[in-house]
Amino acid sequence: MSSVTQAQILVAAPADQVFSVLTDLHSYPTWSSFDEVFVLDRDFAGRATKACFEISRSSFKDSFTISIDYPDKFTMRWELINGVNLKSLHGGYLVKVVDENSSNVQYDVDLTLKNPLLNAMRKSAEKQMVDTALNQLKTKVESKE
Repeated sequence: MSSVTQAQILVAAPADQVFSVLTDLHSYPTWSSFDEVFVLDRDFAGRATKACFEISRSSFKDSFTISIDYPDKFTMRWELINGVNLKSLHGGYLVKVVDENSSNVQYDVDLTLKNPLLNAMRKSAEKQMVDTALNQLKTKVESKE
């Protein structure tokens, strides 16, 4: 049974600045847990629509490809195309304007691993992943000012 892990964080920056960092996939290795990111395809606006991510941590290694879409101005959604250890991955960011100098960023993720033993611990892994990503994003965006 699948359930989405979700969290949010207040960032002291305008929504367009936050979303600009989120859509700059090439920069992810400089501020996030990803080792490498390769943009494989882009839309008419130059935003990534297909990308490969590589991550190597002591407890988890994977290379996976996702399709990305932008259903609204400050919304980014993704879906797994293929992965070494991931069986499924759905997620996204939603950036909401709080005022001209602050934004609320919501991140949700739902993943399934191919290894059933590791899958039993996925909810705690999702929670850690979401919390870490939001805190890293906040640090990156707020340090730009």
